[in-house]
Amino acid sequence: MIPRQYLPAGVTKFNAYAIHASPWGETSPSADDVVYESLYPADPAVVPAPDFHYLDGFGPLDLEGDVGYQQSEEMSELWQQAKGQGDYTFR
Repeated sequence: MIPRQYLPAGVTKFNAYAIHASPWGETSPSADDVVYESLYPADPAVVPAPDFHYLDGFGPLDLEGDVGYQQSEEMSELWQQAKGQGDYTFR
């Protein structure tokens, strides 16, 4: 489980990816043996090659209903520090 403070404020979309060879565990697969998987796959007619930054391919995420986190519109202390706001003392 990813700690809530690691997620930015206002998260409403999500995707998960896996890249592996077929058969599983192949150490030097050919390009034809590499498999790209996605929780919310993009339409190959729209996105012909794997693109992990294609935000329209992300699906809805309900943090409260899916994983029991309270949604927050405020940045966690961790995110404030990462963005150069607040103090830099990690607790």
